[in-house]
Amino acid sequence: MRALLSVLALLGTLGVVVFGGIFTLVGYLEQRRAHPPYKIEFVHGRGGCDEGPVHLNVEDGKQLSCIPSRFAGGWGYEGELPGFTAEQTDEVMALSESLGADGLSDADQRQIQQRVDQIAATVPPAQRPHRPTIWGARRAWLGIGMIAVAITPAWMLLRRV
Repeated sequence: MRALLSVLALLGTLGVVVFGGIFTLVGYLEQRRAHPPYKIEFVHGRGGCDEGPVHLNVEDGKQLSCIPSRFAGGWGYEGELPGFTAEQTDEVMALSESLGADGLSDADQRQIQQRVDQIAATVPPAQRPHRPTIWGARRAWLGIGMIAVAITPAWMLLRRV
C-alpha cells in the first residue's frame, strides 16, 4: 500500500512539474512578445517591422504596414494606439509625416513620442489595454514556484523510500 501511494505521489508530482514547466514557458513567451501599448517604433525602411505597436519609417515619417512573420504572403498589419480617437491618431500621423518630410531625426522622434505620451495620459482607464492578472512574467514565476513546490516533497519522499 505504501508503495502504491508513493507511486501515485510521484505521478502527481510529475504532473505538477510538467504543468509548471508549460506555465513557465508560456509566460516567458508572452513576456518576450509584450510591447508597451503607446511606444512608437521607429524603423528604417521595412526592416524590423513586427506585430504590435505603431511603426514609423525614419526616412519619411509614414506609418508602415507590416506583414507579421507568421503570414508568409498574407495580410498587412498596421499598429494602433488603443483608446485614441481617430482624430488623435490622425494628429500623430500628420505630425510624423510633417516632421519626417526630410527624415526623422532623434529630436523629431522624441517629439512624436512625447505627443503620443501626452495623448495617452488622457485616455480613460476603461479604454486602455489591459492584460489578465496572471500573464507574462507573473505566469512564468508561478510556473517556477509550482515546480519548486512539487519537487521538494518528491525529493523528501524519495529519500524516505
